[in-house]
Amino acid sequence: MFAPIWLIVVGCLVAAYFLATPLLIFTTFWHEAQPTLVPVPDVNDLPEPVLEYFSLGHSVLTPLGFKNVGTLSLPKATANVKATLALFQNQRDETGCLLQVFYVNVNGVWKMYSKYAEFCTSFEDDSEINTANNEDVGSFPRNPNDISTQHPAINDLKTLYEAHMAKVRHYGLRKRPRLVLNTRFNGNVKAYLSWAMNRELRQGVDAGYIKLSVGQSGKDADPTTASPNPYQSNSAADVSVFRATLWGAYLMSWKELWPIKPLFRWRKMGYDTTLLAKTGYVAPTESYPKAQTG
Repeated sequence: MFAPIWLIVVGCLVAAYFLATPLLIFTTFWHEAQPTLVPVPDVNDLPEPVLEYFSLGHSVLTPLGFKNVGTLSLPKATANVKATLALFQNQRDETGCLLQVFYVNVNGVWKMYSKYAEFCTSFEDDSEINTANNEDVGSFPRNPNDISTQHPAINDLKTLYEAHMAKVRHYGLRKRPRLVLNTRFNGNVKAYLSWAMNRELRQGVDAGYIKLSVGQSGKDADPTTASPNPYQSNSAADVSVFRATLWGAYLMSWKELWPIKPLFRWRKMGYDTTLLAKTGYVAPTESYPKAQTG
């Protein structure tokens, strides 16, 4: 007995949804191997929502011992996405905080997509502890030596920092922290952020999600270095980029498709909540969004 036509149509649509969508990612995904970072000459020129977010962050982080060390834009790191970043450093606790605002291009119009904070403590064994309040789980697997958690319900930066330091004390007890910005890059914010982003991309390479594609001329800007080679051309044909592998395109796409995305996010957030709970830290209730009343 043949299946009803409607069942065949539904089956084809589901198959196209899960099998064809990743092919779009495979053909369009790219990310600069050496991210282009541009210092913001005048922060007052930033869009009002960005300026407000950074100003609020500054007012909260400064009393905690943080100092703003740079504000930069990321105009073309990946397809249809740009960002503005504000980096803060805490010398006492040897910890950094990156405030990030992302925009996406929708039908030729740039719209704000997300904004979040991420605290990071690096150690001499090259491992990291990261604590962020973004909702997106991320495309690539994390370094198994790193501890990276997301807590989108914690809006207050002070509380997020307290949660981060609780993790540092608990999971980094026998490790020696270091400010990579100072110890490796001598305060060069642009070089440090480029290295930090490339570190995550390299994890995607190691996991087989992406691969390095050199420019059309065959010149490779060597993404492992702290800054671009000044003797290489900067033309579009010579810029090296990371592109998705076929298998990586499917893995990255499936993580973003319903019903996989909410299940994947639920699993990740549950795991992150458990990691934080093991430190004994409990965030105050006022740090969480208030319930909406109708």
